[in-house]
Amino acid sequence: MKLKLIGFSLLLVLAGEVIKCNQTLASPVKEISVIQAQNSLDLEVSEGYGLTISFQKTGEKITQAWLADPSQIAFSTNAKNSSKNDSNPPGANSDIYSCQGGANVIFLRQIQPINFPNLTRSSDGGTQLVVLTKSREGQKQYIFRLLPVQENPEYTSIVLNPSQSEQQPTFGDSTNKFPTTSVEFLNNNLPK
Repeated sequence: MKLKLIGFSLLLVLAGEVIKCNQTLASPVKEISVIQAQNSLDLEVSEGYGLTISFQKTGEKITQAWLADPSQIAFSTNAKNSSKNDSNPPGANSDIYSCQGGANVIFLRQIQPINFPNLTRSSDGGTQLVVLTKSREGQKQYIFRLLPVQENPEYTSIVLNPSQSEQQPTFGDSTNKFPTTSVEFLNNNLPK
């Protein structure tokens, strides 16, 4: 009996060490300039973690947001009154959400895939999130390409930073190739 208990204890210790070695801790926050965010930024949404996009530092309020394909990713905001926009004219996109309560944060999360009849899908499983904001400076539009991934995230929150907006983003190398992944884009365009 003692031998079984010792063996079981040793197994638990070894399993704990293996788990520690395989875990990758996400850097919780990645700051991105407003200009970078307005240039169709690729973002990965990790299964089980989610991703927050914060407009708090910019002073912008989200007025509308929508997903091109809501079958794999869902979102919510911190608006006091965020609801489906039923005031759209007939034939308009009914998946547009109005944020009347002054939202400045969006939370994205993967969901179990839903089969919507007649909804097209991209070849890579990604979708597009469009966010319209308003501030003293006027209205802005942000387009984020969202990719659902299974890996542990490198970050769980994107913070848009107006103080970094003076620096124009550069894409890829001198041959004007676009980055192939959001990680490549972030590594090439974030301050070191």
